[in-house]
Amino acid sequence: MNNRKEKTEARTALLSILLFLAVHGCFLRFAVEVGNAQGVPNSLKPSEGGGSAELDEARSKSEPLNEWANHGSSLGMSLSGTEPGGFRVTNVRANLAADLAGMEKGDRVLRIGEIDLETVGKPELSDYLDKLPPNSKIKVVVDREVESEDAAKRKRTSLTLDLSTDSRATFDGWVVSERLKKNRVVTEHLRSNDQLMRLDTLQQSILDDVRNAKTPRDAYEAINQRIDELDISHTAIIPNWGYMRLVNRAKGGLGLTLQRQKVDGAIGYFVLDMEPGGPAAKSDLKMGDEVLLVNEIGLEKSARLILAGEEQRHKAFVVSSNEREIIALTYRRNASGKLSRVQLESDPALTANSATRDSFRVIEFNDKRFGYLRIWNLMSLQVNQYLKDALGGQFADCDALIVDLRGRGGQISVLLAVEKTIKKCGIPVVVITDRYSRSAKEILASRLKGTPNIKLVGEKTCGAVTAASFVGLPSGAALMFPVASGQRLSRYTNGVNLEGRGVEPDEKATFSLPYLAGVDPLLEAAKKSAETMATRAAAEKASASK
Repeated sequence: MNNRKEKTEARTALLSILLFLAVHGCFLRFAVEVGNAQGVPNSLKPSEGGGSAELDEARSKSEPLNEWANHGSSLGMSLSGTEPGGFRVTNVRANLAADLAGMEKGDRVLRIGEIDLETVGKPELSDYLDKLPPNSKIKVVVDREVESEDAAKRKRTSLTLDLSTDSRATFDGWVVSERLKKNRVVTEHLRSNDQLMRLDTLQQSILDDVRNAKTPRDAYEAINQRIDELDISHTAIIPNWGYMRLVNRAKGGLGLTLQRQKVDGAIGYFVLDMEPGGPAAKSDLKMGDEVLLVNEIGLEKSARLILAGEEQRHKAFVVSSNEREIIALTYRRNASGKLSRVQLESDPALTANSATRDSFRVIEFNDKRFGYLRIWNLMSLQVNQYLKDALGGQFADCDALIVDLRGRGGQISVLLAVEKTIKKCGIPVVVITDRYSRSAKEILASRLKGTPNIKLVGEKTCGAVTAASFVGLPSGAALMFPVASGQRLSRYTNGVNLEGRGVEPDEKATFSLPYLAGVDPLLEAAKKSAETMATRAAAEKASASK
């Protein structure tokens, strides 16, 4: 009976991911980034090299949206509808601005800063807070019931409180900590490691970090760093545009993922991934290139640099864009090389499915032909259909199949379908994994490992195997959080919990990202392995036919 109940709960948790992605995305605000829509300044002339002084000046520029002053304020309390003489306080959230100022549930708010709530409504207050920079010092006038000398009676008095506003990110951090404290998967994980006490200090640590952050992105990175210390996967804040892109609701995309790394003591952002068929992949950019500027603004200073929606340890970022917007990126192929520029037009048709479809190609290697595909994610059964079609057409005369499982996961039903197709393909198969292969892709890799004529090549996978869902946050960002533990999913991996463990490859290969100049060491290792396997398969076939 308990086993049946656990199976039902696991299936329900997994289904909730799809249901949320399909339905709930519409509840998050799409905050359009402000940027240069068409014309791109040409002051640096990067194709001519660009002097270091000019580059340093350009990298020091900052976009207004990257400054706190342009992100509005939060008070950390709830107000009930309109009533004569102001609004009633219905909730004061602990440790946020209103609470620290001494406001109480039941207070009637008469004035907040420059807004007289006896004469205006919530829309005017909301507009005022949208324009009010965080950490603003304002006066709040409230009407409060207090004890009187006559114990049987209470009297009302007017109080003026000093309040320092919080940022929207501070409120987000508060909500995140509250949710994680009540999350069953998180609490069970921490309890099993005798770390449950971490939740007692999580909220205050997050609030302190956010209040000390210099930019909104710094604030969200600080929150994710605190979350990451809980050591459980699929738990992170994703800024609004990044979430919309993740669930294919953004009106455009460059198909570019960057990773922040330190090289010789300096921080750089390097091309980690480009979605096949996307604007970045069609450009002159290559894996390992260092991106320095976006629209003549230093990448680090640009509001377009968005957290990619993975755990903080991966330090992955995307560059936001509007539909059909032209984005100029300045990059270099090596640390001392000349600067180059590409202009990318954001593509509204770019999706995970289109990236998978456009990845299919035949690789000629010595005297062998390999069918190659990069499964961008396992969220749609269309991926399996693409593979079936290719095996019966484009890959029909190939000597081996290379399946690239780097990147994000997907759904159990999809991975099981893809597994079946791969195992029945009739030719040697090499599966590429790396340290970023996660979730459903790890389960697929585990199920393929040990199968005759199939070899895993690359790095150990991420060890991020919990089912996840998303919830909107007050600012419009989203929180990714676990809804089913890795242990619950272990029935798909012969009882082995891959969370925190990952899958080891049969043949190890690794890479160092900075300045790879487009060379993909894992793919090169996969081609060599495929050649060996194909040669052996051909020899066995010839021997059997004698």
